[in-house]
Amino acid sequence: MKRSFHLRSETISGAYDATEGLLKLCVSGDLKSTTVAAVHRDMEEVLKSDDVQQADMRLLEMDLTGAALVDSQGLNLLVATLSRMKLRNVLTRIRVARRSVYSTLLSVGLDRHSELAFVQE
Repeated sequence: MKRSFHLRSETISGAYDATEGLLKLCVSGDLKSTTVAAVHRDMEEVLKSDDVQQADMRLLEMDLTGAALVDSQGLNLLVATLSRMKLRNVLTRIRVARRSVYSTLLSVGLDRHSELAFVQE
């Protein structure tokens, strides 16, 4: 079993808890057309890292509590990430703190593919 570890990039910080098989990724801002390329680059770097590839991951939690906006390009990134996790048989949870972001994710049906958690911060 892979040990726990921490990750950090320009737009994403993360930690893996080996006892729970939980990879938590915190996106540091909005997922919109002007930021999604950098977030995508960092997400690819994290998910393709040796640590993540060797981890016995059972749950990916994406923390979007810092996001005030998720536009269509941000949604595309989320859908691609959820699809990738489904191929690995990894469950997903998306945490949000803004009603507008929560409503956007609900409106496109992401709640059918991932657990959505609305948190008060």
